[in-house]
Parts: sequence; structure tokens; C-alpha cells
Amino acid sequence: MPSNLLILALLAGFVFVRTCHLFRFRTRLLDGYPLLFESSLAGLVLLIVSRLVVCFSKLFPVFWMLRPHWASIVDLPYFGTFLLSVPLAYVSAKTCNIWLDNEKCRRKEVKNSGGYLLIFMSKALDENRIVSLSLDNRTWVSGLIKEWPELNVKEKYFRLLPARTGYQDKETLRVICTHRYEADYAERAADLSDNEFEAFLEDFVLTLPMASVRNASFYLEDSYEEQATEAAVVDPEQA
Repeated sequence: MPSNLLILALLAGFVFVRTCHLFRFRTRLLDGYPLLFESSLAGLVLLIVSRLVVCFSKLFPVFWMLRPHWASIVDLPYFGTFLLSVPLAYVSAKTCNIWLDNEKCRRKEVKNSGGYLLIFMSKALDENRIVSLSLDNRTWVSGLIKEWPELNVKEKYFRLLPARTGYQDKETLRVICTHRYEADYAERAADLSDNEFEAFLEDFVLTLPMASVRNASFYLEDSYEEQATEAAVVDPEQA
């Protein structure tokens, strides 16, 4: 058996773990050898199943009718077994997904492996709740999470539609609001269709690095009013 056929088994394992809901969210956190190891294990199982399918097919006359034609195209031992493992991986993963809930699997893996900030962002997005974030440069922003990295190890940014922005006082860390976007949104909402309004909101969406977040909580109006300055827009140059 040529060793390069093992690449097909590895490919089959990779297809399975990246397609099946039960594994695909966790494997987003894996890179390099850990991902290679998991793909190898899944590939080994699929290879065994693929071989069983081939052996079972030998019980039927049609297998022996097609065997000479296959051998005339590819005369390589066990090539059919390894090749079959790739589509088998996709079909079996899709079959498993019928009984697996995508959202439940995602939430479970975020809870198990995502870290506190990812868990917070996941809950904020699922419940459509406004968040309050303090950044490392004392910038303060509240708004709705539009997109977040989920469990993608290569993605380091998230997107947020701001409701209010401001800064924290250098001495007291008191939140001072410098701009309220609600009025900007309300002013255009009545004049635009739903699709046009969505496109309009995209112009306001902020893309922020995950590493810049120092404090994160859900936005509570009553709590905010107790600590935020209620004067009109404050001059940002005072920050």
C-alpha cells in the first residue's frame, strides 16, 4: 500500500471534523499538530468503515462486474478504499447533523472552550442585548454585537453597532458620553426601506480588536445614568 494514500484518509478525517456540528466548532480552535492528530483519528475510523463497505460490496455480483473496469483505470491496491473514505466522511457528517442542533453545539463548545469574553459576546448576540465595553485606551462604547470571532483561532476582531460612545475620566474612571447614535438612526429610519436602513447602519459598524477590551458588561440604563454625565455632548478634547 503506497504511503501517499494516507493523505486521502487524512483528508477524509479533516472533512468530517470540519463538517460535523459535534466537532467543527472545537476544531476551529485547533491548529497545526492538534488538528492533524484529530483529523488522523477521524480518518482512521472512516478508513475502517470504508473498508467494511468495500468488503460488503464483494457479496454482490455487480462488484465483480465493475472490478475489471476499475482496475483498468487505477491499478493501485486499496485505492478504492481510501478514495471512498472522502465522500463517506462528508455524507456521514451531514447525516449526523440531522440529529445535531447547530446552535446547541456552538453554545456548548463556546462554554467549554471559548473563554469568558467569547461566552459574553455569544450571549449578547443570541439575546440581542446592548453591551457596554471599556477599551484599553479608556474609550467607552455601548452597542449591539454584530459579528464575533466565535471559535476561529485566526480571527482577532469583532464588529459592533454603536449606540453611545465616550471615554472614562482619567482620575475617577467615570463614564462620560460624547455621542449618542440613537438620534442618528431614528432620523433616517422613517425615510429608508428595511434593506436601505440595514445598509445605512453598516456605515456605523465598528471593527474592534478583541485584545483591546478591558471590561465588558451588559448595558443597564439605570446603572449608566447613575455614573454617566447627563449634560449635552461633552467635548472629546477633555479626555
